[in-house]
Amino acid sequence: MYKNFIIELAKVIRAAVKPNLKNINAGNIANIAATGDLTFKIDQIAEDKVESYLQNIPLKVAYYTEDRGLVGEKSSDFILIIDPIDGSRSAMCNFESCVVSIAMAKNKVNPTIGDVIYACIYEIKNDTYFWAERNRGIEIVSNNKKIKLRRRSNSSLQYLRWSVELMGRPTNIIFRFLGELANLSSVYGGIFVFNSACYSITRLLTGQLDAYIDLGIRIVEEFPNMMTKSFKIAGAGKLRGLYPHDLAAAVLLCEEAGCPITTAFGENMNDLALLDYSETNLSSCIATNNKITHQAILNHIESKLRKFRKDET
Repeated sequence: MYKNFIIELAKVIRAAVKPNLKNINAGNIANIAATGDLTFKIDQIAEDKVESYLQNIPLKVAYYTEDRGLVGEKSSDFILIIDPIDGSRSAMCNFESCVVSIAMAKNKVNPTIGDVIYACIYEIKNDTYFWAERNRGIEIVSNNKKIKLRRRSNSSLQYLRWSVELMGRPTNIIFRFLGELANLSSVYGGIFVFNSACYSITRLLTGQLDAYIDLGIRIVEEFPNMMTKSFKIAGAGKLRGLYPHDLAAAVLLCEEAGCPITTAFGENMNDLALLDYSETNLSSCIATNNKITHQAILNHIESKLRKFRKDET
């Protein structure tokens, strides 16, 4: 029952957003979200569709979106964590790297990502979705046909195909720690910026990428006095990182597909609070196609951090 409902909700949001991808005014700033982030006109279209659709269903569910915050039945058994458009900047430029992300978790006091039971990420430009149910594996459906999970077997950093998160992160600082990895892999592998964590992470499941890296919050947490100001300047006055809605569906998909996904410290994400949108609950992320690649990236980052600590002391 919940699978059909969640996938249908994703389809409804997609149907509302897709015709607006070519709208040149879709990128106009519309509001300030509950998280404090900017929302664009195209986000507003998606948020309005979520609200109108969920008002007219027989199920009693609470839901959280970036723009609205927490809405609905607090006494319901389940809560939806919805990112109507993950990749708003890609959507307003009519690029492919934008998706609908929906996770359903047990509704309890202080739910965490570990409480997520169902997850769906639906591509907006293509009729392809990724579905996961905890302890039941994943399903990938494209144009109404199931397709196989594909994970590249590559574990060489030289041949690494990866994406990096840069929105609101100071690039000069990010590449102080990741520049050597970019130089190593850019010829034989590839480095990309998609502006969507969910799109990037699902590329691990299609065999297109080997890794997704968002190092920002780890750098801030390691060197708060030195780095916070620079990160807030790059973030237009706000510290930018991954919110729970960016990760809620993606973490379960990775876990069910056997793809390692952790913070940039290498920590499990299941304790990340789903409804805490404060700066203290922002996260970094490393998601990869296999354990060897994951550890190699962690080792590389740690070596750069050690060198930085040594140089600055």
